[in-house]
Amino acid sequence: MTDCEWRFGDAATGAVGLAAFAGWNPMRWSGSQSFEKAIADIRKATKDGDRPIILKVPSGVMSAEQTFDDAQKAIDFLASKDPNVQAATASEQGATAAMEKAAALKAAAEKEGDESKKAAAEQAAKEAEEAAQRAKEKALEDAKGALEQQQKYLKDAVGPTEAAQKKFDAAKAEKVSSDLTAKWMWGDAGEKTWGGGWAQKFTEMNPMRWSKSESFDEIVAEFNKVEKNDGRPVLMKCPADEKDAQHHANAKVAVKFLYDKCPKHKAQKEKIVAAEQEYVELNSKLTTCKTNVKEAERKVASAEAVLKGNDPVKASEYPIIATCVVTPQGKPCGGGAETSVCSGTVRFEQVDEETCRIHYHIKGLTPGKHGFHIHEKADFSDGCNSAGPHYNPHKKTHGAPGDEERHVGDLGNVEPDNDGVAQGEIHDKLIKLYGEFSVIGRSCMVHADEDDLGTGNNDSPGPPPVDGKASKATGNAGARIACGEIKVAVE
Repeated sequence: MTDCEWRFGDAATGAVGLAAFAGWNPMRWSGSQSFEKAIADIRKATKDGDRPIILKVPSGVMSAEQTFDDAQKAIDFLASKDPNVQAATASEQGATAAMEKAAALKAAAEKEGDESKKAAAEQAAKEAEEAAQRAKEKALEDAKGALEQQQKYLKDAVGPTEAAQKKFDAAKAEKVSSDLTAKWMWGDAGEKTWGGGWAQKFTEMNPMRWSKSESFDEIVAEFNKVEKNDGRPVLMKCPADEKDAQHHANAKVAVKFLYDKCPKHKAQKEKIVAAEQEYVELNSKLTTCKTNVKEAERKVASAEAVLKGNDPVKASEYPIIATCVVTPQGKPCGGGAETSVCSGTVRFEQVDEETCRIHYHIKGLTPGKHGFHIHEKADFSDGCNSAGPHYNPHKKTHGAPGDEERHVGDLGNVEPDNDGVAQGEIHDKLIKLYGEFSVIGRSCMVHADEDDLGTGNNDSPGPPPVDGKASKATGNAGARIACGEIKVAVE
């Protein structure tokens, strides 16, 4: 494989909706490029904003397409396939093999007592050692170059993320003045005296039962003061001169109706959701950049250790630590409507290249087992529902943590004690906090029901999967009751 070609993965995703045919259009593709050229062009093309990338390695109509959800993952993949990188690795391996062969020849010459062969073997060993040293120096040089590039990506990601956070905070803090007016009365007024039915209708016709025409802010403030009456139904006329009254189950529902009815508040809500989504996406990329920097630092340390003749694994910066706070909507407690009281923390520790130790402490759980997974995204614009499916980069079916056939994100179940608290530790071989399949920037998810571990009803696995009938996709673990983003613990 000496070449490749690429195109943007979001090409033709506009209103016309011809994305499925974009790959057939040769004008969408870069054409045959060297790996170095493709990497440089992708970096340049995504300088002002990340985009998904589709690659073919090698180039050509017969090559399979490989999709990457961001440019950096595509770049990392190309770097791993670059013949120059592979040649450098082969050079180092070849130099090591030559040293071993020269040592064997020297030992044989010494045994035979042949001085000329011994001298030749010593010279070969010297040359092989020098070649190995050059290969090690080149590996360190490349690792430092990669670290410098990742540090640049991190620096470039900080500003846009901070700006997006300020924009999000400003959207939440913005005060909206509504022009809406309304009148209201308790929906059960007069019920004890007159009973329901037609008598209740006469009660509604009594103007003394209705409030005066109140502004949006006045009525919201008034309802917020009557929490003790939250269970009482509410009748409301909005606007105040509306002929027919709307029936609401309680004051909280009536307030929600007002917010949905008001164009200004509705626009503000949409603005907040859009700003939050932008911040979540940029912050996820920033977190990925931080992870990539730590991984690049690990590789530099490893290359330095090899150059000094030490064990590269011991030089690596383990453990790598990440944390996740799970809440009902993937947001800090108190932010937005919360449909459960489940919350907690999850700590990830990559103790070596193979093993990730996961410690969880989750409270507010109902009795019984609850599905516990890692999901594809840390997008909480629609609460936990927008976090995507289980993280499954290898396209497997759902299973138990110990199964060979399982999603990377399949962590089985957690089970609470009598106080509703689940805590414990998981050791997993597929969860990684580094490299192409790192889970940092993705999300932890706690479900309402037990995960059947892929052994239950699978009559309707989707897409989209049908809850209760998608064992091989979701484990039938039910509603998503708490979630949060997995973030690298940066000291």
